[in-house]
Amino acid sequence: MAKLLFSKKPDLDLTTFIQAIKVDSDAQYVCALHSCKIVEITDAEYENLFDGTKELSVENDTVSLVDLEFDNTIKVDEAAFTEHYTQYKGTLEDRIAKAPNHSKITEAQECLTFLNTIDPGSRSYPSDHLDKVLKDNNKYIGFSAF
Repeated sequence: MAKLLFSKKPDLDLTTFIQAIKVDSDAQYVCALHSCKIVEITDAEYENLFDGTKELSVENDTVSLVDLEFDNTIKVDEAAFTEHYTQYKGTLEDRIAKAPNHSKITEAQECLTFLNTIDPGSRSYPSDHLDKVLKDNNKYIGFSAF
């Protein structure tokens, strides 16, 4: 079973959410399991968080996963694309460096390889949002699960 990790506060909410993990060994990159509130989810639910199909929702201490809708009509200019690209790629590089044995390291490295093929300066603008580009190529990573 995969797990959602929350800090040990009286109430569950999005501000106390730490990370989703698929296997216990992934927790080493986040926190000690004994120091967290744990909500179990299925491996399929974890995969949906990881690939951006679902996102976490917490209401009245009840955790659920809801569809993550990408607006496929959004077009961005070069500055917006480049800013998001730089931020996303930097976050991914940091997480790969900090979690070299994560259960999803292969997928993360594949995403980074794909990102390295994108040259924001040579795209036509307005362009699809980076999230759409990643989703369309099955390379999107939901950072709540990595």
